[in-house]
Amino acid sequence: MNQSDFSIPDDATSISCDAANIQGDAISIPGDATNIPRDATSIS
Repeated sequence: MNQSDFSIPDDATSISCDAANIQGDAISIPGDATNIPRDATSIS
C-alpha cells in the first residue's frame, strides 16, 4: 500500500518536466520569427 504513496511525488516531478518543455517551445518560437524576414527578402 505504501508504494501507491510513493507514486504521488513521481507525478509531481513529471509536472516540473512539462514546465521545462514549455520553456523549450517558447525558445523555438523566436527561431521561426527570424525565418519571416528571410521570406520577405526573397519577395523583393
